[in-house]
Amino acid sequence: MIRKNTVSLLLIISLIICPQHVWGEAPERENLSPVSAYLFSEAEKLNGMEAGVDYVEHEAVFSAEDLDDALRTAENCGGELISFEHYVAKIRFKKKTAAALRETAFYRDADRVIEPNYLYSLFDTELTSEAQDPFSLPESGSYQYFHEKIGDKKVIDSVSGAGIRVAVIDSGVNPYHEELAGRVSVNYLEDTHQGTYGIDSNGHGTHVTGVIAATYNNGLGGYGVAPSVSVDTIQVTVSGRDFSLSVVAEAIGIAIEKDVHVINMSLGGTAGSFLLQEMIDKAYEKGIVCVAAAGNGEKINGINIGQETKHYPAASDHCISVASTTADDKLSRFSNYGDWVDIAAPGSDIYSTYKADGSLSTNAYKKLNGTSQATPVVSAIAALLYSSNPELLKMKNAESAGLIMEIISTSGDGREYSSSESGGKITTGVIQADKAVEKAKAFKAESTYRLVDPAGYSGNVLTGTVCEKKSIKLKIVDSSGKVIDKAAAKNVVWESSDPEKFKVKKGKIKPGKKASFGDMGLITATINGETLYYVVSADRKTKKLGIVNKDNSKVKNSLTLEKKAGDIIDISSPDAAAAGERVYAFSSTARSDVSEITKPDVARIADRKYIYELKISPKDIKKVTVVKEDSNGAPSEISLSSPGKIKVRYKLLNGSNKTFNLILDVK
Repeated sequence: MIRKNTVSLLLIISLIICPQHVWGEAPERENLSPVSAYLFSEAEKLNGMEAGVDYVEHEAVFSAEDLDDALRTAENCGGELISFEHYVAKIRFKKKTAAALRETAFYRDADRVIEPNYLYSLFDTELTSEAQDPFSLPESGSYQYFHEKIGDKKVIDSVSGAGIRVAVIDSGVNPYHEELAGRVSVNYLEDTHQGTYGIDSNGHGTHVTGVIAATYNNGLGGYGVAPSVSVDTIQVTVSGRDFSLSVVAEAIGIAIEKDVHVINMSLGGTAGSFLLQEMIDKAYEKGIVCVAAAGNGEKINGINIGQETKHYPAASDHCISVASTTADDKLSRFSNYGDWVDIAAPGSDIYSTYKADGSLSTNAYKKLNGTSQATPVVSAIAALLYSSNPELLKMKNAESAGLIMEIISTSGDGREYSSSESGGKITTGVIQADKAVEKAKAFKAESTYRLVDPAGYSGNVLTGTVCEKKSIKLKIVDSSGKVIDKAAAKNVVWESSDPEKFKVKKGKIKPGKKASFGDMGLITATINGETLYYVVSADRKTKKLGIVNKDNSKVKNSLTLEKKAGDIIDISSPDAAAAGERVYAFSSTARSDVSEITKPDVARIADRKYIYELKISPKDIKKVTVVKEDSNGAPSEISLSSPGKIKVRYKLLNGSNKTFNLILDVK
């Protein structure tokens, strides 16, 4: 279960800005555009928050493609662009943030989601004792018990993360530490380094980095779970507290630009974010596995007690959320929990590298507690999975990232961990490195057989969605592309990683009773010793595919756009082709619901997270030039070459088979 039920997935920020209109009487709230309604709800949310504690007053953030795009958005929202780095734009208002968002919602008709610059923090760690003996032996007072709990000792001699890059977004690092020197790069943001230039003066970032990458078998301190990886540390804070959403998003952007394989985020807060989700989605599409801490609860009588409250980025879609366990096999007192948590790892009494004490050459070690310490265990295992299979490494795309995430979430020890102090429990178990590596090694990019999805895409790893109360059907083809015969089909073993959430029989997949929107599962098909993989996510029921009319009263499943000969159109999804008109998959088309379109139980953006069957008639295809094709040979970008009307028909292949027609009226 990697994708969670969160609004963050549902609206991908629009790239088109509507022109500012003449100010007049504010529209009724129910007549606001979908994005304006969301901006208004964000302004209302700030009523329960404190400026300087929960968000930065007078600021908002969003994602932009380039500087011109960022400047245009700032102007249309009535703000001043103060920075644009690594896809992330930040604007400042003269008015308070809530007032500026309301003004934008009611008067400016912006078609882009901007949001408050929320404040996050590193999750507090608890110092349990000063380390005296820097060894990884059981008799040592600094024994790294977590290696025994996760089974990485069974694979470390053959798989240690060589060739893999892990980004650690944190408080920086001590790059001169004897366990880390030569394998870490120091990166920082100009707004946050406070003269440290990426050198860790907090200790948190160096501790996390050591859990991942401390050197193995050098006779010094303990060792990391993936001791041969290279680490790109990206400093977002010095104190560990009150750093903004914008710097976390920028750090993810830096990690994407550096083409890392894994991002570790032992940080967060309770505020979900479109910007944060968009950046995580960008990373996922590049094959980067994001891992984040579930959080350390709330202080009660001076100690942290775990809560069920979702924390972000851990609860974001396409991000693995990690809880913490103890040496005596309990859920850590401080660890957050809930059905949004994907896996657990040891996080109590974790011995690792620490910040320099005095000079930079000091090689300090400490034991700390926290989900911050559990998270790098899982990040390191994600690195091991990429390292264990050159074919996965060569793929490095959304399919490989999705497969690794599902392998991790289904490679627990099968035990339930609970805490008498918090009352919480985790049923996914503690991650088992050897079990996960075995699954990853079994993957083969080249195989005799391939899966085929309803759109005709084929491969031995595919991804897709299936909506509530519907089903999709997968086929298996041989090396010649022919569907296997009935005799061969009888020998295929179809399995689901969680049969209560996704059922599969003879290639037919449908959600189970316990499936929730956003849940992910792994379907495998084994034939003649070869295993094929399908990463499936659960969608809400789909009643219609279309756009909302101007007064938000009904849904239309067609749209006509005027174009000129020579225009190039991205037709990879209905939403991309609609050029600023939002196209949604609707679960409800009632008038009362359409005005609440930003809610996940009403609609989801019809973008490339879905799979479509795309049709252009033979007559109309003669009026275009295909500029780009997708991996299935279907046109994904076209140039309009002749006047006349061109119809592009989309069928949503999540089991609903709902259609949307785009009419291009070429002048």
